[in-house]
Amino acid sequence: MEKNLAMIKKSLGIGIILFYCLFFAVQVQAQTVETCHCFCQSKGGAVERGMRTVEKCREECGTDYLTCASVPRAFPENNIRCFDSSYCEGQNGIWAAEQTPACMPGYRYCYPKASQVPISLIVPIGETDAVADVGDYISAIYTWLLGAALTVAIVMVMIGGLQYVISAGGGKAKEAKDRISNAVIGFVLLLFAYVILFTVNPNLLDLTMPPIPMVKTVAFVGEGSSCEGLAEQGYTIEKAKGLMICGGIGKIVKAPEGIKVTDGATCRYMKCGNQDERCILVGDKGLCLECADIYPNNLHNIPPSSAMCGSFDRPVRIDKKNNPKDGNRCFYSTDANVMTLYGVDINLPNLATGGDLITGSCVSLPIDCSKINTCEDYDDLVTKSFKGDVKLDDLEPEYYPGPGESDIDIEEICLSNPCRATTEGIREGLKKGCHFEAGISSLVADCETPK
Repeated sequence: MEKNLAMIKKSLGIGIILFYCLFFAVQVQAQTVETCHCFCQSKGGAVERGMRTVEKCREECGTDYLTCASVPRAFPENNIRCFDSSYCEGQNGIWAAEQTPACMPGYRYCYPKASQVPISLIVPIGETDAVADVGDYISAIYTWLLGAALTVAIVMVMIGGLQYVISAGGGKAKEAKDRISNAVIGFVLLLFAYVILFTVNPNLLDLTMPPIPMVKTVAFVGEGSSCEGLAEQGYTIEKAKGLMICGGIGKIVKAPEGIKVTDGATCRYMKCGNQDERCILVGDKGLCLECADIYPNNLHNIPPSSAMCGSFDRPVRIDKKNNPKDGNRCFYSTDANVMTLYGVDINLPNLATGGDLITGSCVSLPIDCSKINTCEDYDDLVTKSFKGDVKLDDLEPEYYPGPGESDIDIEEICLSNPCRATTEGIREGLKKGCHFEAGISSLVADCETPK
């Protein structure tokens, strides 16, 4: 009995401790979520009131409430409409004459200068075929309508006068007088429309468009963006996580002049060890892989496709003397010569939508132009895949009605002749291009030098 009581007391003690811990954690979390940096607006600019709840911030600021910021991008100093004088001038804008209440002291709105380029009208308004803004457009319409109304009024007065003469004082005379008087009154009202509108509200006649503040250029840089590419564009990158190689994360701390980067923007380092490797992002990791590493059911669960294989493609490069050097083509193939039972991936749903029954592989084709002296040398090029080395001309050409196809085959390489020279006196036999002798299969298809 005493042992049971001791167990009950112990359980109650643990339960009380857990309750207080949970209650304290909830209170701390609630306090963290509900408090923020309070800012009020004033004639001298935005003023920070410290950490407040949203309700307390609104109560203290009253009608001058600006924001209660919980993240850096919500702070007034990060307002994309607030410029300093030099930045505004650099954007060819007009800095506001007075301090903007919503901006930090020393920052104001920046307004674009009035456009000096007229806007052409598709449908001209009378003789007006271009306007500067909407105000000019409305003014042109009013002027045109005034002229049209005068024409209509004159016509109505003429009709009324003719009607009055014909009636010779009869019953139609009064109707003719009413027609004339109505036309004159309508035209006078139209002429005095300006005076009437000005009497009601002078702002109704102000056709000047209200100024709209400019906004800073903001670069939305995704995490998948290359840090190396951004650095070449003038961005300043700092290492944030991992190494400065494939998969590492960099933090963008500074952008080129005139560009504002979103708060906390990051990028990915995509550098690999050699020119034939590509950085493939798999989840949070980066893998430096080669073309032949992408095959069905591979260890990295990266499905092969024409697009994926094409990302590894490196066409033959040309040196400064315009001579072809080397390349490493990468292409997608479902040819049986590059497939094995281990790599076969039967895909019935894909077949139902018009795709291939068997998922193919990425195949690498190294090309060294120093070893290509005749068109016949293309027949000796060797492809590399997860299955092993296979000669290029052993892959079935596209025209052959077999079960497998390749994005690149011996026919394409032969006819494109990537290693031909463009300099006089070098590889003269290849300057005319190569001839592809098509057969019923790859066994009798050859690349030949033209006779």
